[in-house]
Amino acid sequence: MDKLPFLKLALLIEKQNDNIAFTDEDWTSIFDHLSDPEPKAVSLASSLIAGDKTGEKLKLLQSRFLALPRHAQRITLPFFAASTHHEIFIFLFDCLKEGPPHILPDLMVYLSKTKTFILPYILTHLPTADGEFLERLKRLLFNLGFNNLRPYLKVMPQLPREDVFKDVFGEKLILSLKPGYLNTSSSPKKPDSGGRAK
Repeated sequence: MDKLPFLKLALLIEKQNDNIAFTDEDWTSIFDHLSDPEPKAVSLASSLIAGDKTGEKLKLLQSRFLALPRHAQRITLPFFAASTHHEIFIFLFDCLKEGPPHILPDLMVYLSKTKTFILPYILTHLPTADGEFLERLKRLLFNLGFNNLRPYLKVMPQLPREDVFKDVFGEKLILSLKPGYLNTSSSPKKPDSGGRAK
């Protein structure tokens, strides 16, 4: 194993930790390491890109993602999922919809575990999702868990694709969000003939 690339990357990590700005040559070297056959080199390069506080280098990595070797695509995924940038999650959900099949299992795991609140991205896609993409969104909802989502679902005036939520969590849990909520098939209760309750 050639130790020179790791030495260069280790020096760049120290430089980043000391808040020393990278030169254009540094960034070129970092991005070149994304094509390294050694997974550790790809991981170190990805961490340096993710450490860019402006987020611009991560967006640049996003634009080059599909051109990366397969092993590099899988290695960079958790660094994307750890991001807080809106554009990155738009990209990740695009990958969930139409991305390379070999990244989908890992992508599902990382999206389920990300600290970024991803329910809005799921809700954005639900109305038009179908087929395999819809099944992936369902599994993602299931992985997030009803108890974690309940506080947000409860304050929504209406759920998009109510049928999807019922399919994932069961009709009883969805109807429990509010008394009578979404239960449009039920007839309204008639007033008690005995008058006002005491």
